[in-house]
Amino acid sequence: MEELQYFMSNISLSSTPDSLEWRPEGNPSTKFVSSMIYELIGQHQPLVDRHRIIWIKRGIPKHNYLAYLINLNRCPTKDRLIAWHLEVDPMCPLCNREPESRNHLFFECQFSTQIWSQLATKLRLPQTLPTWDRVLLSLLALSR
Repeated sequence: MEELQYFMSNISLSSTPDSLEWRPEGNPSTKFVSSMIYELIGQHQPLVDRHRIIWIKRGIPKHNYLAYLINLNRCPTKDRLIAWHLEVDPMCPLCNREPESRNHLFFECQFSTQIWSQLATKLRLPQTLPTWDRVLLSLLALSR
């Protein structure tokens, strides 16, 4: 405590007025814009016209709604149930090798990878679609 007091008493303050400055991307600026913070820290994904893909006019409503939930990452996968403080086994019931999540179920699980591969072949999609957004972009291209 004495060391802190000694240190604090030996700090010399400048007589010039203080100025605020922040350095987004290393460039000094006196103008603070909160939207720039969002741009700097946000994960940016390409904008996709998901409405046409998810809400298919002649689609089965239950399937449309499931696609909507998957798109928003709102399906009750085990990672989300655990986030809601429910006590569940986190492991994927299909492969029992990794924790269950949306991305694991659709893109990482060996079981679902085989299904995606067969589906991609029939729909003439690329064999590797590593993210949900990539799947939506491919489906959007097919729907045009």
